[in-house]
Amino acid sequence: MTRDPLRLFKQLFIFTSVNMRLYPEDYKQCLTFLLRRVTHYMKLYGVKYILSGGSLLGAVRAGVRIPGDYDEDLDLLPGKSNRKRFFDMVKFLKHNGSLGIAVTLALPQMVKFSPCVRRELIHNFDRPGIPNPTLDVFVLDKTSQGEIRIVGGVFPKWTYKKGELYPLRTFFYEGMALSGPHDPIGIFTRYYGDWKTPRFKEWPTS
Repeated sequence: MTRDPLRLFKQLFIFTSVNMRLYPEDYKQCLTFLLRRVTHYMKLYGVKYILSGGSLLGAVRAGVRIPGDYDEDLDLLPGKSNRKRFFDMVKFLKHNGSLGIAVTLALPQMVKFSPCVRRELIHNFDRPGIPNPTLDVFVLDKTSQGEIRIVGGVFPKWTYKKGELYPLRTFFYEGMALSGPHDPIGIFTRYYGDWKTPRFKEWPTS
């Protein structure tokens, strides 16, 4: 029987707090809200996406969010029809703020989602030194060499080589079954280096 190296690693992995800063609990609740709601609307609109970045790393390590992570990351799979369905969803959310999701366009490479906060609660956010919670969806496209990367060439190391993306597989993350790349080990190694060792990455200041 073939042994799944990701499953074996997950069984052995234990989070350590060495050099880690914990993201505030109420901010983490906002991340969970964003992940559940945005993926809900993606499903309604038939948008195809996968876990990406730190969210994928957390899913592979232990099935939960990395303690110091301040955002959720998804990749929008390539294809004109898929991209159209996604931006139809984006337009819907932008025109329905009462649903609690704010949309910021950072095109061509990304769309950023954040929680709409009631005026009386705004003081809970914009805390000095702590980034506000967001869910980032990165737009993927296929290169002439057959690789798949983020539009515009940003984060060039986050590029799927042939055989790494398809066929998709299911990962369990924050209590949800979500799609991810077939073989994330190569992209982890290129992007993070020693991806197995937990360590805190300084939060952005803006």
